[in-house]
Amino acid sequence: MQSTKLSASYLLACVLPLFLFTWFAEPYASQMDFWLAWLVAMLLVSLPVLFAEIGLARRSGQSPLLAMPVLTRESDSSMAWRGYGWLAQLTALSLAALVIASIGVHGQALFAMVGVVLPTFVVGALLMAVVLMISVLGSGLIKPMLLLALLAVLATIGIHLADGFELTNMQMTAFSLAEWARAVALALLCFAVGGGVYWWELSQTNLNQTNLNQAQPNQVNQSAQSQSSASRQVLPILAVQVVVGLVAMVLVASKEATLSMTLMLMSTDTTLVQGAKMGSTLASGLLVMAGVSLAIALVSMTMIQVKERLGLVKSMLMLLPALVLVVLPVYVLWGLTVMLSIISVLVLSVFVGWQMKISHLRKSLNFSSEINYNLWRVAIRIFVPLALLVAMVGWVQIWLG
Repeated sequence: MQSTKLSASYLLACVLPLFLFTWFAEPYASQMDFWLAWLVAMLLVSLPVLFAEIGLARRSGQSPLLAMPVLTRESDSSMAWRGYGWLAQLTALSLAALVIASIGVHGQALFAMVGVVLPTFVVGALLMAVVLMISVLGSGLIKPMLLLALLAVLATIGIHLADGFELTNMQMTAFSLAEWARAVALALLCFAVGGGVYWWELSQTNLNQTNLNQAQPNQVNQSAQSQSSASRQVLPILAVQVVVGLVAMVLVASKEATLSMTLMLMSTDTTLVQGAKMGSTLASGLLVMAGVSLAIALVSMTMIQVKERLGLVKSMLMLLPALVLVVLPVYVLWGLTVMLSIISVLVLSVFVGWQMKISHLRKSLNFSSEINYNLWRVAIRIFVPLALLVAMVGWVQIWLG
């Protein structure tokens, strides 16, 4: 049963890196020190945050938006900490808008091939409107959309790998804050870690199990989540993230110009995209389909949570700003998404590490030893916030430079 519980999370962990790694890794993809920094960020930042998400999901049994008011009352914390739930939704919405805005650039190139000239922001706004309308249909579309996005991206990569593949020469270079900033972004944003996605997915599993138990009261719950270790859920997710991340890193470091251009879904240079034609019209169509499918999944997750909190009408009104986000310049939306992700994870780590009582997550995480729990608590209280603050400084240097 464990293999199916978080299948949407596994799919998301496979799809997002293939879309986002070029944004963050392309300048340093041939540098071994950057690869090592990313692996360190996965262990010191992403892993503790994943444990925090799973632990909170187990304790609350609800989605982030519904759970945060309960968790703040339990820990006697300020109501301000409930803002994490909304930060997580805004991050997911911004990420979906970033994907769609970038597709708008490529969609413009596709329309130009057939003689139709449309502004990039118009293409992006139209696509986002379609995404918002489809996302109203509910959670049933999330897994199919993620699977469709993954298959489309893999098909695109396969088209260009058929022409050959060669890796650039790897080298060690002087390490910089800019590299750390990008490595942290890869570890968090490119896997949606800290954005409440894994929390939401597990809460849906809990809800389905509760409904099943009510319908069949004599059936024994085989999952026994409250008794099993959270490591059984977290470590497989991390393994998928590392493997897919390494594959994406290798692809970004490829010398194959056509493949690199195809993978550069987040490119802001329309001239380059039009000139290269993204390898082929088929590849272009596949990438646009993948991007729309991914955005539908992300917005659907947000729509479900906001609808649970505010109702259908208010939730649709709350998501309308996505149409505004998608018309922003891609580089502005990129920076906004990065900062939202870092701030969201920072708030989560401080709340879990410093606001919640020690006993609140110990039982939910159920580590095999007290040493493991203490190591996680040190990481979530100290290492994660410090790593995020240093990454923020690095991003400021990147933008000012």
